[in-house]
Amino acid sequence: MAAKFCAECGAKLEEGTKFCPECGEKTAQSNGTAATESKDVKKSASATVATDVVAENLSLWEEFKKVFKNYCNFKGRARRREYWGFVLFNTIFCIGLLLVNAALFFGVCYLLKKINSSLVINFLNESSEAVLVICMAGIYLLYLIAALLPGLAVSVRRLHDKNLPAWILVALLLVLNIFGLIPLFILSALDGTKGENKYGADPKGRIKE
Repeated sequence: MAAKFCAECGAKLEEGTKFCPECGEKTAQSNGTAATESKDVKKSASATVATDVVAENLSLWEEFKKVFKNYCNFKGRARRREYWGFVLFNTIFCIGLLLVNAALFFGVCYLLKKINSSLVINFLNESSEAVLVICMAGIYLLYLIAALLPGLAVSVRRLHDKNLPAWILVALLLVLNIFGLIPLFILSALDGTKGENKYGADPKGRIKE
C-alpha cells in the first residue's frame, strides 16, 4: 500500500489518520502523488513570481521610456527605480536642450553680426535677440510640456507606493511651490510598502507577510 502524505505540509501519515499531526489539515484522499503535485505547484508559483520580479528590473533608460508609455496613468504604484530613472534622464535632456539652445543662439547672433548689412544690424538692435531666444527655446519648451504629465503621473504613483494619496503632491506644490519638491524627493527615496496596498500590487512582486 502506498504511503500517504499531507497535501499541505508533506508530512507522512499513518494509516487511518484523519488529521495531519504536524499542521492539523484534513487528510482524506491525500497521497504521495497529491503532496508532490502540491509542492510542484508551489515551486512553479514561486518561480513565476521571481521571473516577474526579474522582468521588472529594467535599466534606468527603460524605466524612463516606461514612464512615457504610461503617459497619463495616475493609477497603481511606481517603484523607486522607475521614478529616479525618469528624474535622471529628464534632467539630462533638460540640461542638454538648454546647452544646445544657448549654443545655437550665440552662434546665430555671431554669424548675423558678421554680415556687413545695416538692415541686419538695425534688426539686431531692435528685438531680434528676444525673437531668437523664443525660437531657439521652442524645442526645449515643447519637451517640458511633453514631460509634464508623465512626471506628475509617476510622482503620484510613487506616493501610492508609500500608500499615500495624490493630494499630498498637490498640497506640497501649492503650499511650498518649487520647494515642495524637496519633501517629495525625500518620500520618493524611501522604500514602498511591502506587499499589496490600497493602490495595487507591490511593483517589486513582494508579498505581505
